[in-house]
Formats: sequence, structure tokens, C-alpha cells
Amino acid sequence: MEDKYDPLGILRSWLPHFMWMGVLAIVVFLMLVVFKPLTEAIFLGAAIASLTYPILYQPILRFVRQYLPFLENHSAKFFSGIAATIFLIIIGSAPFVILIINTVGPIKDIGDLIRGLVTQDKDQIGLLFKHVDTLIEEVLTLYPTIPIDKEQILLYASDFLKDVLGFATSYMTFLFKGTGGFAVQLGLAIILLCFMYAQGDVMVRSILRFSPLPPDEGQRLLSTHRAIILRLLLDIGGTALAQGIGLGFLVWTFTGFNFFIVAFIGTLISLIPFVGMTMVWLPFASVMWSKGDFTEATFLAILSIALNFLIGFGKKRLGNRLHEQSPWTGFMIFMSIVGGILSFGIKGFLIGPMIMVSVIVFWQTIMPLYGPMAPYYEKE
Repeated sequence: MEDKYDPLGILRSWLPHFMWMGVLAIVVFLMLVVFKPLTEAIFLGAAIASLTYPILYQPILRFVRQYLPFLENHSAKFFSGIAATIFLIIIGSAPFVILIINTVGPIKDIGDLIRGLVTQDKDQIGLLFKHVDTLIEEVLTLYPTIPIDKEQILLYASDFLKDVLGFATSYMTFLFKGTGGFAVQLGLAIILLCFMYAQGDVMVRSILRFSPLPPDEGQRLLSTHRAIILRLLLDIGGTALAQGIGLGFLVWTFTGFNFFIVAFIGTLISLIPFVGMTMVWLPFASVMWSKGDFTEATFLAILSIALNFLIGFGKKRLGNRLHEQSPWTGFMIFMSIVGGILSFGIKGFLIGPMIMVSVIVFWQTIMPLYGPMAPYYEKE
């Protein structure tokens, strides 16, 4: 009678599986070694794609499928990915371009500056940094408590512009020496972004096929991700933009100060919860009060507080329609922004929320499948 508990037989039956798992582990390890230098670029591309996919790529894809029906599915996705990436670059660079144009002056000077940058004219490049220096000085005059190192910013901007104008050289240096600035990482992230836009849904749905989720739950995961992303963009980006533009208009009305500078700085500072907006209007009100303009300073303070209240009220009403979330969710997303910046620098402003959103989506989708957690989510 054959012994069904024969250790040698068990070993022989499992040994091929152990060998294949070992080979798989080695292959995955080697892949991680290869991709390690590209980690931050991959994270940045994935973060941008995850945070902008529902509001940028999907509408463009629907538009392309409606008005360019002759394109095949693969071509439509590829074309939409490129269009979404270009549109995102325009949106991202627009505030900085507007600020520079606002300080340059007439259209002729703007045209000379652009031609000088394209031809790498040293005089025009020097003029550009002179305008940047002027902007920094104006910001420091208004907000001296902001920890801005003018020399470091100018050096960083100089290196970035040098990498952009000589991107081919910088890219080849990165490939052969493994060293490169933010411009190279951003270029790689943009390349990855096009691919992730076009093939991201295919990759995600392929992963979901191997998950324990039934098809309807897999679709709910995608819907939850979209709702949380929209709520995040409303709570952080949309609110800060509305506050920045509103404060820029109020400050310009009462003081005549440059609308674009206040709106730009106001948007950035308003990203800080609770006190961000106050840090924008309070310096102006204080200066006006010190000059004896008590009525104007009081009205500026009252209107700024009212603006903050109205934006908060609208955000709450619209946000609940998009996705209801607990206070812990908003707090953890805020902490992910801070932690992301501390870990990855300015790139962490996107990477941190992307990671936290992934955790929240996974938690809210997977945990209800297990009995003890289901009543909690149904009640919430």
C-alpha cells in the first residue's frame, strides 16, 4: 500500500512549483534593479495619470470617439493620450508663463524673449532671470515669513532651463551616467504619462481579473477611485484656485497690487488647510491698517472671510454629491501631501495623494467583503 504521506513524493510534486516561484522571484528582483533609477519618474507619471485620468483623459477620449469615429480603438486611445498630455503641459505651465508675461510688458518684448530662449540668446536669458528675480522680490516683500531662498530658486531655475534647452544632452547624460535634473525626470514622466493614459485602463482591468472581486465589485472599485479623485481635486485644487483668484481680485480692488501675483501665491498658500487663506489677505490688511486705512482694511478682512465661507459652503455641497467621505479621509490625504513633499520634494505633492487615494480605494473596496467590516461601511 502506497504511503500517501510520503515526504519524498510530496517534495517531488511541489519541487517544480518551488523552482518556478524561485525563478519568478529572481526575475522580479532583476526587474526592480533595472527600474530603480526610474522610480521617481515612474511614481510621478503614475501620480499624474491617476489624478487627472477622470477629468482630462476620459473626456478627451469620449470627444475623439464621437467626432473621429474612423479611428480604431487603439489609435483613439493613443491620440487621446497625446492630446491629454499636451493639454496638461499647457495648463501646468500657464501660471508661470502668465506671471513672466505680466512682468515683461509689451508684446514685442515678449516675442523677443521667446525668440531669445529658442536661440539660447544669453542676453534674453539674462533678461528672463531678471524678471524672475523681480517676481521673487515682490513676493518676499509681501510675505517675508515664507522660507524662500532667492539664490537657490534662481540656481534651480537656471539648471532647469539649461536642461530644457539642452534636453538631448541632458537625456544622454542621464542614460549613460545615471545623473539628470528635474527636467529629465519630468520628460520621462511625460513619456510614461502618454502610455499610462492610453493603456492604464487595460492594465487595471487585467489586474482585477486576478483579484477575488466579482465583475460588479471591480467596476465599483473603478467608480470609487473616480469619485475620490474628483472629490480630492475639488477639495484641494479647485478650492485653492477659487480662493486664490478671489483673493487676487479683492487685493487688487483695495490696493491695486498685481492681480496675477496675488492669485498665484494665494492659490499655492491656500493649499494649506485651515490657515492658508488667512496668510494671504492678513498681510495686506495689516499694511493698510498701519497706514491708517482702517475702513478699507476692515472691509478687506470681512470680504476675505466671507469669500472663504462661501467657497467652503459650495465645496461641501458639491463635494457630498461627488463622494461622501469621513473627516479621517480628508485628514489622511492632507498628511499624505505633507509626507509626500518631505519624501520626494515638490514631486511628492502629487505622489503622496496618489498613494493615499490608492490605499483608501483598496480599503473601501476590499474590507466590506469581510463580514465584520461590512456593517461599518453600510452605516457610513
